[in-house]
Amino acid sequence: MVRAEDGGYLIPPMKILKNYIEQELEARILVTKRLSPQRISEKKESKNEERRFQFKEEEFTGMQEALKKMKELTKTLKEQKGAVKDKAPV
Repeated sequence: MVRAEDGGYLIPPMKILKNYIEQELEARILVTKRLSPQRISEKKESKNEERRFQFKEEEFTGMQEALKKMKELTKTLKEQKGAVKDKAPV
């Protein structure tokens, strides 16, 4: 260390750099605490829920389409049965 004119010590540039780096690390640690593993897992869970919801929605639309097809098939079957009854020999 170098003594200053006022009797104090001058801080060498490496010491300043070290202090700056320590402050930066502390700040980053605080930021990462806000994004703690628990918080990150909560975000992942919410994304998973969104995916599940999308899947359920797709499943629901698929079920609706299947229901429409079933109704159409039953309608055509009823029409065919009616046509068969009409053509049946008396």
